[in-house]
Amino acid sequence: MNIRWLLLAIVVVAISLRLGVAVKMGLNVGPRPGSDQNEYDTYAWNLAQGRGYRGPSPDVIDHDHLTAYRPPVTSVTWAGLYCIFGHRYDVVRVFHCVLDGISAVIIFAIGRRCFNERIGLISAAIWAVWPLGLLYSCELLSEPIATFIYLLFLLACLWFAEHPTGLRALTSGILLGMALMARSNYIVMLPLVLLWVIWQFRRQPRALAWGLTILAVSLLCLVPWTARNYHIFGKLIPLSTTAGSALLQGNNDIVATNPAYYGFSIWDTEINEEITRQLRAPNDEYERDRIAKRLAIDWLKSHRNKWVFLVQAKFRRSLTPFLQQPSKSRRLIYFVTWGPILVLFGLAFFPTLLTFLRRDQPGWLIHLAIAHYIINSIAFYALSRYRYPIEGLCIILACVSALWLWDKLRGVHAA
Repeated sequence: MNIRWLLLAIVVVAISLRLGVAVKMGLNVGPRPGSDQNEYDTYAWNLAQGRGYRGPSPDVIDHDHLTAYRPPVTSVTWAGLYCIFGHRYDVVRVFHCVLDGISAVIIFAIGRRCFNERIGLISAAIWAVWPLGLLYSCELLSEPIATFIYLLFLLACLWFAEHPTGLRALTSGILLGMALMARSNYIVMLPLVLLWVIWQFRRQPRALAWGLTILAVSLLCLVPWTARNYHIFGKLIPLSTTAGSALLQGNNDIVATNPAYYGFSIWDTEINEEITRQLRAPNDEYERDRIAKRLAIDWLKSHRNKWVFLVQAKFRRSLTPFLQQPSKSRRLIYFVTWGPILVLFGLAFFPTLLTFLRRDQPGWLIHLAIAHYIINSIAFYALSRYRYPIEGLCIILACVSALWLWDKLRGVHAA
């Protein structure tokens, strides 16, 4: 069968399954008050009404203030849909399902460029039926949009590496800038992409210059949002006002002593009364985040003996197939899907990395892309939802191991 027809069939299956789950869970069910989904939605609806990027943020009394609490791409995208179709959650969910289904094509292209067509096709097919993808596509969160942009950025970089030009560098840089404004934790990709560019193009001065342009363009993409935030807050806020809180949530007495929270997080105002008092006092999201950051750094400085424990706990939780919080059925689904992928991807990670480096091939970018999630988890805290953008890459590496083992077994059987 023609490869295009196969890909079309994979995408149709991917979108159909996601839409089926969305219908089952409720296409037009609204977000729960006080949830992340509600914040994204409130910002988007206010934008669609021409009221600006405003809504709630933690411990600010006015729930209708201009905010920088979350980076804007997800809410801006929803606002565009709301302007066209009205305030309809079914439209957002259908859009997410389509976008996440199309991501299968990007995964195919990454797998083919890094390895071969067979790896790409099998990886795309797994993504089409990936249970976690079916679930996240139906939720009113940033995952489908952020994952799509992130994967497209990686593909653009591999495309750039094949033939470094200004246009390809510009495309990659814009996509990285959009990814940063979709999920602020992608900021770790900046030094990792710099490492990739310097090493990959160290013998090609012109390509190296264009590669550095990727980073420059991505930072330029942040200028309008940063300027807007400076105008409102009078402070330099390149992405969001969440980093300090996230750092405190993952580094405190509770996560270091309570087994239920090892490697995980607890909401910062639930740590103790004194911290709660300090965070609620400013009634300002920038000051709140600044205080949270100071408290987290102070705690880390005074608990150096906990650093090794925190690193290993967060690392284990970042990759574990054993969920603790969701329902029993979701924990089982998670174990039987992510568990085998984890084992197979782990087997392939270092051999493929060394092969790419030895052969001077650009595919080791996907290893850096996976590493960005591990680094974020160790610095802040591990959450399975945050791993979703790299799961397609892990599937690709898992397919490398699986097919290598399959070919070896077939060879032994034939012999």
